[in-house]
Amino acid sequence: MDTLVPIGAAAARLGLATSALRYYERRGLLEPAQRRGNARYYDEDGLRRLAFIQAGQQLGLSLDDLGALLTADRAEWQRIIEAHVAELQARIARAQRASDLLRHPLNCVAEHPAAECEHLRGLLDEWLRATP
Repeated sequence: MDTLVPIGAAAARLGLATSALRYYERRGLLEPAQRRGNARYYDEDGLRRLAFIQAGQQLGLSLDDLGALLTADRAEWQRIIEAHVAELQARIARAQRASDLLRHPLNCVAEHPAAECEHLRGLLDEWLRATP
């Protein structure tokens, strides 16, 4: 039989508040392996599910997407992940453009880069084209 972990210990193990675990339960993402009165206990599968939820959130997945992934077949899993990867790639591209904008003036010879630097103007024009 699996070792059962009380809600407080499960939450502490992952650095979460117990209210987060109860919220995940209300959202249908998590179910305790056992209840004793009002106390909730989680087994290893429940802890893995919590780790999956936490890792997914740190990767930017919504709780709705995580809920779908927890029950998804391979095709649905692929659709959700591909959409998320596309969004991450778009964010990376935006961050790279922002980095270029911030870093260029560090080496620019213009006295007032924002007003005088043609390269910075080009970067800003590129930024405008990429902004919906």
